Amino acid sequence: MTPHGLDTNTFEATVAKGEDPEPFRISDTMAFMFESSLIPRVFLWALESPYMDHNYYQYWIGLKSHFSSEEKNYKSEI
Repeated sequence: MTPHGLDTNTFEATVAKGEDPEPFRISDTMAFMFESSLIPRVFLWALESPYMDHNYYQYWIGLKSHFSSEEKNYKSEI
């Protein structure tokens, strides 16, 4: 599995929307994601690039858990 996801500010803004099912735009971001069943690999030239952001991990510092172990009444779609 490859770690991926939104930066802390974008994630918190999304969680703050609650269970509102409507799509919405978060301005001033440039994040995108795609899913694949394949394992992505990084080329050596990318690892040696002068443009590589060595501090990118800091976008997730401060990320809080919003997990609740309390049971909720969800309907199974299966």
